[in-house]
Amino acid sequence: MALENRPTAALIGLGALGILYGEKLLQGLGADRLRVIAGAERAVRYRQQGVLGNGRRCEFSYTAPGEATGPADLVIFAVKATGLAEAIRDAKNQVGPNTVLLSVLNGITSERELAAAFGPEKVLYSVAQGMDAVRRGTSLTYTHAGTLALGEADGAITARLKAVAALLEGCGIACQLRSDILRHQWSKLMLNVG
Repeated sequence: MALENRPTAALIGLGALGILYGEKLLQGLGADRLRVIAGAERAVRYRQQGVLGNGRRCEFSYTAPGEATGPADLVIFAVKATGLAEAIRDAKNQVGPNTVLLSVLNGITSERELAAAFGPEKVLYSVAQGMDAVRRGTSLTYTHAGTLALGEADGAITARLKAVAALLEGCGIACQLRSDILRHQWSKLMLNVG
């Protein structure tokens, strides 16, 4: 991952977490280094309605699923679980040999699905926690952006894990590196189920 040399990111899904992280990535990277993957109809709707983060309009650069942009350094999946298979298909042009994939979906299966589609060596694990985001349509309001817990499947604190955390933190996304990320995912699942 070429994080030291103007890294690029792609984001798919503009629900609560997608808008939250998209707004921060847009501020930190700029529209020229962040692509929001959206089909033509959806991109038109986003442009017309506007995507707002705490009242500020997010001027995202939208990329169609089939558009040949070259791979991004980081691809973040922020869709609902029921939309993950489609998101995997739509994001395939964003994934190259050195791309890192990050899912912010709740649950314990999305990383496995990403690994099956693109290879386990590309996938980091995460748990989004502690945000108070409220979304109405394409408008998101929040006071606390929470923390993104990150880890490798084997628990190692690797250079790429640190590089992704540094990129995200540089954009204002608080990160916590975890050597027990799989256990942490199960803990959040149990909390959500309870």
